[in-house]
Amino acid sequence: AKFPLTPTLGRVLVEAARPERDCLLDVIDIISALSVENVFLNLVTEERKEEAEEARRELYRREGDHMTLLVTVQRYAEETSDRKAWCIRHFVSHRAMQNVMNVRKQLRQQCQQLKLLAPGDEQDASNPSEERTNNILACMLRGFVANTARMMPDGSYKTLNGNQLVAIHPGSVLFGRKVEAIVFNEFVFTGKAWARGVSAVQLDWVAEVIDSIL
Repeated sequence: AKFPLTPTLGRVLVEAARPERDCLLDVIDIISALSVENVFLNLVTEERKEEAEEARRELYRREGDHMTLLVTVQRYAEETSDRKAWCIRHFVSHRAMQNVMNVRKQLRQQCQQLKLLAPGDEQDASNPSEERTNNILACMLRGFVANTARMMPDGSYKTLNGNQLVAIHPGSVLFGRKVEAIVFNEFVFTGKAWARGVSAVQLDWVAEVIDSIL
């Protein structure tokens, strides 16, 4: 309740602070990026879209949008010479990233005040290991367990809560990919139900979280 976040994002943050998860700084970066308007520029022409895909390839992560946001925030934070030029190169909104940095600073300070984070705690900015990645995704699941869907035999996705048909948004890193289950942070309805902010997860992880809640 003390965080200036939705209950779902607050739950993700609290989970990340648990010693066995040990990924609070990573999750703060992801939540900071989710708290502002889209950090990736929306491009209209196919040519520009292809150019952007190529430029962002080093940022994209096969696990999906949340890990991609984490890498984007980390790379931006590491950039010490010219952040604006970095954003132009990667088709990223500089204004959005400045807002991300402000939210990030605020959340870090609040976590320190609540003794979830020690002042000297530093982030490992190398690409997250598989174990750390799994911990981060497990935290996302804790908050967004109601926003999970499994792949059906025909390749479509149906939510575990309500059995509703949902498709991965074209703006997602996972668009066009087939994975056994997904967790996402928002529904968008434009003609059909789209899942935005999507990560690939294992079905047994989802079942584990549901069992622990019930």
